[in-house]
Amino acid sequence: MLEFLNNIIPNIMNKLPAFWTAVIETFIMLGVVGIVSLFFGTIFGVIMVVTKRDAILENRTVNFILGKVIDFLRSIPFIILIFALTQVTRAIVGTSIGIRGAIFPLIVGSVPFVARQIESALS
Repeated sequence: MLEFLNNIIPNIMNKLPAFWTAVIETFIMLGVVGIVSLFFGTIFGVIMVVTKRDAILENRTVNFILGKVIDFLRSIPFIILIFALTQVTRAIVGTSIGIRGAIFPLIVGSVPFVARQIESALS
C-alpha cells in the first residue's frame, strides 16, 4: 500500500508530517471561523428580518445600512479582502500570516454570507 501511495502522490508522501499539520490547521480554522460566523451571521440575519418593512421592530434606517454593508462585503472577492485587511489583521491579531492571520479575514468574508442565508431562511 505504501508503495502504491508513493507512486501516486510522491510529493505528499515525502512531506507527510507537514501534510497532516496543514490538515489539522485547516480544520482548526474551519471550526473557529464556522462558529464565529454562525454566531454573528445569525445576529445580523435576525436583525435584518426584524427591522424590515412591516416586521416586529421595523426600522428602515438600520435595515438599509446593515443591508448595504452586507451587500458590499459580499461583493468583494476574498483575495482582495485579505489584502485590504492586512493592516487591520496585524493590529488586531499581531500577524497577518498563519492560522491567526487568516482567521480574521475569513470571518469578515463569511459573516455576510451567513447573515444573508439566515435572513432568507427566516423570511
